[in-house]
Amino acid sequence: MTVSATDVEATLRYIVPGFVALKVFYVLGLKTRRTDLEWTLWSLLAAALIDAAVGVLNPPDSNRRLLIAFVAAVAAGVILSIAWRQVAKRWPVRRMEASRRAWDAILPVPHWVQVWTKNDNLILGYSRVVASSVETDKLDLYIAEPMWVDAKSGDRKAMPGVAGVLISEAEIRMIQVMEDGGPDQE
Repeated sequence: MTVSATDVEATLRYIVPGFVALKVFYVLGLKTRRTDLEWTLWSLLAAALIDAAVGVLNPPDSNRRLLIAFVAAVAAGVILSIAWRQVAKRWPVRRMEASRRAWDAILPVPHWVQVWTKNDNLILGYSRVVASSVETDKLDLYIAEPMWVDAKSGDRKAMPGVAGVLISEAEIRMIQVMEDGGPDQE
């Protein structure tokens, strides 16, 4: 069995635009990790829908058809991302349900946090997530405006000249997320 150029073009037309649409959606919107099987199945479904939509336009040749499919895939991914962000903003529970970890659901929005490390240090500051669990399995948490907190007395000591502290997820024992209000909120 030989593979022709037409076979290759048909494969690209069906798989790649769907993959592009999903990748744009996951990077800009949902931000969850998927297995290869899930990527393949969702890509095929998305590509079939994209190909059907492009087929309605009836492009004159296969190159234009593929180009229109790529543009449609990127547009679909962006539109789905915008829609997902609106859903997540309106119903935060949906974002949490779709998140791989609680870290992804709660910390992308900066909060004042108290972080207990495994060696019993307590750091207070403004959280910034350096990466999501889609990008890496070993997450870090960046704490801006950090203060050391004395575990016994509760006294806070500023860290002069330090813009922030980067803490590996593996070193974190517990994170207390505080309501908006900053370090003076009790």
